[in-house]
Amino acid sequence: MIIRIDEDTVKLLKEIDKDTNYDMYIEKDKKGNDVVYAKLNKALYGLLQSARKWYEHLSIVLLKK
Repeated sequence: MIIRIDEDTVKLLKEIDKDTNYDMYIEKDKKGNDVVYAKLNKALYGLLQSARKWYEHLSIVLLKK
């Protein structure tokens, strides 16, 4: 499954993790906004708690940075 990470989240990632060069992953969408497309190791669709699980995982990763 591929997910789309929006421009605000991309800006946050770049601000928090300055050691990683995200520019190579950033693409422009139809409106000209910066987006990143990421492939998930496990599909999250169809799960009732998938949004919460994704948020918990993202929060842990960002807090570690």
